[in-house]
Amino acid sequence: MNSLLDKKKCIIQSALDLIQENGFHASPVSQVAKNAGVAASTIYTYFENKDALIIGI
Repeated sequence: MNSLLDKKKCIIQSALDLIQENGFHASPVSQVAKNAGVAASTIYTYFENKDALIIGI
């Protein structure tokens, strides 16, 4: 269970970092996933879409 929370934290941190650097529209889910070290499909396990990720942050 800890690894699931760790993945979610990595996704959130990756999104925060990329959005701070590039802005929301220039931070695709694929790049968030790559920087978090997960598959893009993993993000959708935790968040319905990119907007839901932002709301979740």
